[in-house]
Parts: sequence; C-alpha cells; structure tokens
Amino acid sequence: MFLDRIPLNTNIKPQPAQKAMFSLDPFIKFLQASGNNEASSNTITQFLLDMSRQLEHNYGALDEGNIHHFTALFDSVRYLQQPIAAAEADVWAIGTALADQAVYVTSAFAEMTNAGLQPYTTSYVHGEEFDFENRLLYMLLLERCYAVPKPSVPLLFSYDKDGITQYVELEIDYTFVEVEPIGDLPILDLSAFRDKEISSLDDLQPLLRTLDPQQFSFRGFSILRYVDRNQELIKERLQTLIGNLHGYELPDFFQALQDVLVTALESRDVRSSFFPVLELNGFPVLKSDFSKDSIFFSDLIAREREQCESGIFAFIKNPHTIAFGVEQGLDTQEPFLINLLHEAELSSYICIPLKHNKNLVGFLELYTRAPHKLDKYSLLKIKPFFSYLAQLAYELLIIFKQRIDQVILKNYTALQPAVQWRFNQVAASYLGRSSAGDQQAQLEPVRFKDVYPVYGAVDIKDSTKLRNAVQRDDALRRINSFAQLIDVMPAQESSHVVALKTKIGKFKKLLSSIRIDKILAEIQYFLYQEIPYLLSIDMSRITPEMKAAMAEMGLNEVDGRYVVEERDDDFEVSLQQMNRMIKAELDRLHEFVQATFPSYFETFRTDGIEYDMYVGQSMTPTQVFDDTMLRKIRKQQIITMANIAKKATLLRDSLPVPLQTTQLIFVHPHEINVSFRLDEKRFDVDGGYNVRYQVIKKRIDKVCVLGSKERLVQPDTIAIVYTSDVIALELEEMIAELITEGVVQPDVAYLPLEEIQDVIELQAVRLHLTI
Repeated sequence: MFLDRIPLNTNIKPQPAQKAMFSLDPFIKFLQASGNNEASSNTITQFLLDMSRQLEHNYGALDEGNIHHFTALFDSVRYLQQPIAAAEADVWAIGTALADQAVYVTSAFAEMTNAGLQPYTTSYVHGEEFDFENRLLYMLLLERCYAVPKPSVPLLFSYDKDGITQYVELEIDYTFVEVEPIGDLPILDLSAFRDKEISSLDDLQPLLRTLDPQQFSFRGFSILRYVDRNQELIKERLQTLIGNLHGYELPDFFQALQDVLVTALESRDVRSSFFPVLELNGFPVLKSDFSKDSIFFSDLIAREREQCESGIFAFIKNPHTIAFGVEQGLDTQEPFLINLLHEAELSSYICIPLKHNKNLVGFLELYTRAPHKLDKYSLLKIKPFFSYLAQLAYELLIIFKQRIDQVILKNYTALQPAVQWRFNQVAASYLGRSSAGDQQAQLEPVRFKDVYPVYGAVDIKDSTKLRNAVQRDDALRRINSFAQLIDVMPAQESSHVVALKTKIGKFKKLLSSIRIDKILAEIQYFLYQEIPYLLSIDMSRITPEMKAAMAEMGLNEVDGRYVVEERDDDFEVSLQQMNRMIKAELDRLHEFVQATFPSYFETFRTDGIEYDMYVGQSMTPTQVFDDTMLRKIRKQQIITMANIAKKATLLRDSLPVPLQTTQLIFVHPHEINVSFRLDEKRFDVDGGYNVRYQVIKKRIDKVCVLGSKERLVQPDTIAIVYTSDVIALELEEMIAELITEGVVQPDVAYLPLEEIQDVIELQAVRLHLTI
C-alpha cells in the first residue's frame, strides 16, 4: 500500500467551511467498546489499542501531516478485514472522514479508481431513488443524529476492460467516523413530507435547507473498498430484459443479450447463441429467426428440412449437454456433430439445455475459434445465470406463442393438432423475417409431401327425390290449411279473397305437375311472407274460426304481427339423425387413425358426409411411419363403413322418413403432395400430377358399371374404387380377412367401370354386408 491523495467520484463536494478532520478517536472508542468480547478478540483489540496509543504518544494525534506514521496501524486494520494472502490484489483504501478522497491505498484500488469509472444507475437497483450532491453525507447525518435508517443504495460504477463492460461497487464504511452538530442540533420537521411522494430534487429542498452538512463536524477516517458486482448487475440486466421483452425488436433483443453474455464470460473471444425452443401440440417450432445464429440448430434445420427434422426432434425430446474441446473425457462421440463443428472451424463448443419448471425452454451455446478455447472456468462464470436465461427463454416463448396464434387466427382456420406444428413453424418463420425488418415477408406455403390420401363418402340414396317429396307434401298441407282459412274469411266475394283463391289453385296445380325445387322459392315467399303480412294489416278482423285455421298453418302472433312457425320437415329430421350416427362412427375412425399414426382427418357435410385423410411421415415427423400402418387404416376404414351401413339399416325404420345409405371408398395407389390454400382455408392437392386424385374422387359417386346403367354404389354394400393391380392384391387380402371376421359376405363382386371424363380404366369391388 502507499500514500496518495486520490479524489473519489462519490458526489461528495464539501464547502470550504466544512469541518472534517482525520482522527483515531472514533476508532479507539470502538476498540474500547469491543473489550467485553471473547478472549481471542480481546487480545487483538488490546493489541490495536496499545498500538494506537503508542503512535499518538510518539507522533501526536492523527492528522493529514503525520498520517505516514500510522500506515502500520491501517495495515493491521486491513488484514483483520481481509486475509493476508489477498495482499495487493485487495482493492482497499483508507479515506477521509467525508470519503471524498482516498489517502492510503492498495495498488489495485488506485488502478480501479483510475480505470475510467462511470456512475452506473439502474431502475431495478435504485427503484425511485435519485442521486444528488452530498447524498451520502445527508444519509449519514440522518442515521447518526436523527436515528433515521439509512437506505441501502449501492454506489455503482461501470468501466471498460479489454472492450468488455465490468461493474464494481464502492463500499464506504463510516464506522470510524463521528458526526456531531456544531452548536444545537437542528430540529428536523418531517411534516413537509407527509402524504407526499418524493420524486425530484425540488421535493427534498425543505430537508436540504434544514440539514446543512456545514453545521456538522466529521472526525475519523473511512474505509473504502471496491467490490466486484458483475454477477449482481448481470442478473439485474437479465431481469430488465425479461421485464421489457415487449419493447424489443428481435435483433435489438439478441444484441442486448449478447452484450450481457459477453460481460458474464469476461471475453469477446467466446461467442454465444441463445435458442428458445417453443413446443406446441407436442412439436418444437424450429424454423424461426431464433435459430439463425445457432451453430448446432441452424445447420441441422437446413440439412434436415426435407427429412422433417426427425433427428432434432429426437434430441429435443431427450436434451443433454453437448461438449467439444472443453475438457478431456467430456467430448461428444457423435461423428455427425464432430464433423459439423470442424466444418464451422470451432476449437471448442458447448450446448447447454435450459429448463423452466423441469420443461425444456431453450438452449445456450458457447463456442470459440482457434487459438481460443473454452474451459471449465468459463462454465463456472456462466452457471449462476442459467435460471435467469431459462426464465428469459420462457417469457420470450409466451410472447412468441401469442404472436403465432395471432398469425394463425388471421390466416388459417381452426387447425387439427396433428398438423398444427407445421403451421406454427410457418408462422414462426414469418415472424422472424418480419422482426428482422423484411417488409416483403410473406407466409410460406404449408405443404406436406408424400402423403397417402384416404377418401370415403357416405351418401343418402335418392336424397333429392326424398327431400322434394317431403317438401311437396309440406307445401300442399300448408296451402290446404290456408284454403280452409280463406273459406272462413269475411267478404268472400271481395277481389282480395278471390285473388288469394286463384293463387292457391295455381300453386296446387304446379305442385302436381313440376319439380318442387323449381317453384319452392315462390311458394315459400307466399307462405312465409305474403300471407303473414296480409293477416297482420288489420288484426281486428281476425275471427275465432280464422284463428283455428291459422293455428293449423303454424301462424302465431308475435309482437303485434303474424309469423309462420319454423319447423324442420320430416326429411331434415331424419337426415340429422342419420348424420349424427355417421359422424359418431367417423369420429371413432378418426380416433383409431390418430392412435395408429397422427394424421390429418377432415369431414365435409353433404346430404351425407365425405371425409379426407392424409397419412404419411411428413405429417408426424416425431414418429416413424411404415406401410403396415397404412394397411391398418385402410382395413379399419372398410370396417367403419360396414358399421355405418349396418347401423343405418337398424335406424331406418325409426325415422320419420326412412333413409338408406351408400358407402364409397377410393383407394389411391400413390403418395401425393398437399398444401393449405389460404383463399379457401383448406387443404388441396399440390401439383399437376396429383390433381388426378382429386378429379377421380369428385366423379366416381355416380359412376355406373361398365355396359349397364347400374350405379356402382348401392345400399347395404361398400363400393371400393381403385386403379392399380397392386391395390387389387392388397384389397383381396384384406377382404379375405374381413370375410373370416364376419364383416362382409363372401359374394364379392369385382366390377369394371364405365369411362368418365379424363379418367379411364377404373376398377371397383363391391362388398355385400352381413346385416
């Protein structure tokens, strides 16, 4: 240590009249008060007391002129506070009573003071605190003279070391400083601060005028010490990032995080990557802007784009730390990864999983290039921040998930869990490009390549004829009821009543001669609009006889006017019951398919129900798909169709209108590509070759057997259309199994089909069911 007079940036600026002096008196009083401690302490205390008294006896009371004679005493004080082994590395000093200057310092203290320290304030540490001149003195006065507890507000500084921001706190110990008023102790009136928030220096002026440091004397010496606060301030900066995530654009966020990690690692030679992993519906969202700076994930995602990232999914499912070139014996033995790291010209690398509440939320990568290398000390430096980085990743993923949901809600319809992972990735990629400032960013197509289509349709036989017949009967019933109403209306000879009778006669004739659908709109307008309007013009003319006839028609008074009661006709009631049964069976098929291999399953409501499935590896990359799964699904599809046909037969007689169903399956022999159409909010085939599947599917429902007018689809049967001999062999095997199981009858009919537009050589098999 050496003597010097070094000004300190403590914002303490004493006036010329300020009384402040060096003195050992407070130190000696402290020692004397400590004399009742245990014996070992008594020995040390007595030694320091004897030393202090001997020095003052030899050189007089301590002051600025003789301080050099007291350095041995100050060294003893220091060694009592700090192990001797710390020696000159300890950033320690003796300061003036005001602590505005250091006078006896270690080399480390002098170097730190001259390192370009800049005051560092942070809202997290200080809250609503603010700095002002002589703040430390005011707090000391309030504590010593008025028993006002001193708030814990650290004196923080930042400085640059080899281009890296570092943080220290200057700890000031006033234990050996006495504060006494010069004259009477000023009376402190705190009423000015009652019910008032102190938010600026102006709010403190009444207090500052009352407490003038020049009215007090300060005697003794202060003990000064710089303490490393990197860890605390890095945690605070990470908490600030967590709290202000909504205010960051993605590039600014990653730059701010990179700056924090550089400080934590105390090196710009160690690079880092922070890669949050959002898992939605069991699938991690990888193709986002998060991965662009990642060594491991950016390359793997690019390499495995066509392989559905199955390798990455496997790693994320069972994450573990990956190390290379860090510590002998810990290096990964995965050849692919080793080659990847060599290609990236890395000398060392470590990938650390980050977990929040035991759930994976991301990865932290650290890496270097020659000649620099990571070591175990690098890991020790970053380890205290793992929980904060995990929290940061978690909060970031919450925000990212909200943004993904907004994109999906705006651009897509409700999504099935089996495919939502792909939509999440597309949305994440779009958000990444948008956050990076790409003004032309667009949603990339949502495609699934090489999937097997599975199509089926359950239709209601002769549904149009049945619906027309029921609607004709209902219209005739209502018109006949209205005719009865007219017969009891007064003024039978009036032109108005005559015109109504003429219109009724016209409708009866039309209903008996032409299709109901051609005149349905006109009849419905007459029954539901025109008649209620005419009756509502003068309700006082309605007689009891008319009310009886109106009730038969379903005419009811509502809010001073007549309206026709809406009733589902018998056909619609029957159709709804039949479709509920069909839907329930298809739901069970859906459950079977998802349990076999998660796939896309969509139904379309017609008079019956059509459905499309897409099954294949690209639908669910996290599981392995094989052809046996497809065979299981196709067989279960036939079983489901058989169940539908059997239940339809049992249900038929209990319906208001007996209905029959037909069952149709189309087995496409090849894989196809499908993509989501934003304009129609649905999946469709992708590419010219694949369109053939869609063309066949739409045209086979009314196809006839070759050389006849017999429709392929018939009640109590299942019609299966195919185009490939390979499919024919597979169907033969499955049908044999189904015959054995009692699902279908042995009389299987293989039928050639008529040529339809743009489609030739269609084959079919018709299965008769055991009902």
